[in-house]
Amino acid sequence: MKKITVLFTVLMMLAASSAFAAITAQYPAALNATWKTYTGFTVNGTANNLKGLRNASEQFFNSTSGGFFANKTYPNATISVYNGTGEAKIVVFDKGVTPFLFAQSLKNVNGLVTMASNNATNATTYFVPASGYTFMIGLSNMTITNATADKNPSAAGALNGSAMSFLYDNGTTLGSTFSTSDTWDYYAFGSDNSTKDVFAICAQVKLNTQTGNDNAQVKFWELDGDTKTSGYTSWIDYNATTNAAGTKLTLDTNKAAPTLFDAATINADRTIITGFVNGSDDGEAYYAIMIRNGQTLSTNDLTNRAFKLVYAGTMDTDAKDQGNATGGVLEFSVDSNLGIDGDAAFINGTQKGSQDYISASLSGFSVALADTSFYGLTQSNMTIYGTDGSTPVGYFYGKQTAQKDMVVGFYEPAQASDGTTVDGLALAVLVPNAAATGVIAPAGAAYQNNGTLTLLTCVQNATSYSAKQMRDNWSGISSDFTPLTEVKGFNATWATGITKGDVYVTFQFPMNGVGDKVENLRLYKVFPTSAKTVRTFNYAGSATPSVEGSWWISTATADGYLNKNSVLAPSVDYYVNWVVKDNGNYDSNSTASSIVDPVVLGSMPTSSSSSSSSGCVFNPAAGFGLEWLLLMLAPMVAIVRSRFKK
Repeated sequence: MKKITVLFTVLMMLAASSAFAAITAQYPAALNATWKTYTGFTVNGTANNLKGLRNASEQFFNSTSGGFFANKTYPNATISVYNGTGEAKIVVFDKGVTPFLFAQSLKNVNGLVTMASNNATNATTYFVPASGYTFMIGLSNMTITNATADKNPSAAGALNGSAMSFLYDNGTTLGSTFSTSDTWDYYAFGSDNSTKDVFAICAQVKLNTQTGNDNAQVKFWELDGDTKTSGYTSWIDYNATTNAAGTKLTLDTNKAAPTLFDAATINADRTIITGFVNGSDDGEAYYAIMIRNGQTLSTNDLTNRAFKLVYAGTMDTDAKDQGNATGGVLEFSVDSNLGIDGDAAFINGTQKGSQDYISASLSGFSVALADTSFYGLTQSNMTIYGTDGSTPVGYFYGKQTAQKDMVVGFYEPAQASDGTTVDGLALAVLVPNAAATGVIAPAGAAYQNNGTLTLLTCVQNATSYSAKQMRDNWSGISSDFTPLTEVKGFNATWATGITKGDVYVTFQFPMNGVGDKVENLRLYKVFPTSAKTVRTFNYAGSATPSVEGSWWISTATADGYLNKNSVLAPSVDYYVNWVVKDNGNYDSNSTASSIVDPVVLGSMPTSSSSSSSSGCVFNPAAGFGLEWLLLMLAPMVAIVRSRFKK
């Protein structure tokens, strides 16, 4: 095992959690009167200064068969809580819970969705939304304290903990989930309830047929405490079982190999499965994410783009710490040289003050990327370097989804030197920064070709699509395109009397939360017709309100044009402007004096964006794998020891 020493500087910031910008965010369709799956895990810290313990215990929760109802007034759900040995309690969300709030901040990390504390979570949950808000990953500083004292591991004084939660559209495992052409990549994190040590599994899974014995095959690598075992690098038989509705999946074997799921659910796209093992396998309890046809990463997936990383896990503590559970949200952009700039908010492990979270700057860090078989199976290994550019701060091992809208994996910190060591592991998910957006409106007069035109109506609508759903609906959407907004639509009309075809109208919506280089962004017109036509707006060299199909980003409603080399800041409000000609190529309504215009904003990898500054349809290429940024957990602890490094 290689031990490397690194000294970091942590910049402490005491900004409170709040809305970070002035826009009034439009409520996402994906969270309006929709049924979701709500699931996740908590890592309970020890409050007794038990030096050397990485993990006291782990709990799991998931919404019951009734699901999680998301709407504008309050979330409503009943959840089951498990403590690693059996069901602990059924907990019902308060009906008076504050609805979701958008464009929120945690310390200096921006663009989050919050769900207020309630009698089920006992803490504010900070969600990072993925494309279209159809999948969200949450972090909270809590334990589920409503579970009964005789069954709740936190009842003995473990008052500090971290929780990772997932909220996504309900799916079914029936049908095409089982296919011999697919391989699923599996990551599990948890604890050994007998030793209170960390437990993890990295695996690949084939779900071949829906029924029958030995209908699945698995390769796996296993970590139990500090012991790394080789597992099986060739396929062994497993049994995959679903209930009649396809809402529950189990995955186990009678071989000398671990159970992978006691209970799991799938998202509507059938691309992500989440679930847990509740202590049934030799006392180990762990939570797992499994993605369909995972891919390794390339540097083009990272450069000139912005991401958020959510992680939760555990670490060894020294005597000054009050808890060993940890978690955080990192927000950062990656430049063309793989330099990092951004901020992080971490759960405060010491709990000696009133601050539940502490902050750190990520400015001056950098990354490097390579494939590795360190965990027995081929993964991407993202190494994070400190401000000196040469000393490793940590390592992340993982893969991205085939849709390239999410990356999952493990984070392992490196060693630091200030006399104390911290040893840890975390489960993490990385997604590109999604935008919080306001309603569509006409741009200011200076951005209008027909400056005296007065709209009579501008009826708003928005539709939620995941990255996969967009590609399924519009074949012209590139496999490299990651939507950062919902499909935002409107129907605008104005008084007749102006000659048909003479009207060019510039529309816009305000946004914040995006941190990409403008060159990597795309604006698409998605026609709501049976043909499902897609047209690409062309980024303008200046504000051009008389050019049909042009678009640009500005810092004001009619001023502040930004060129394609500009890099956006997530905390700043911008305006997305685009030009539509009445009955032109970008107007999906043939009626004069009326424009119907659904659009979606998204990002592309650097290789694709540099080769197509304009056009209609793009080309698949890469994805984003910043997940490795999990590694930034290291700066939070100040001193870290790299485990298991060869």
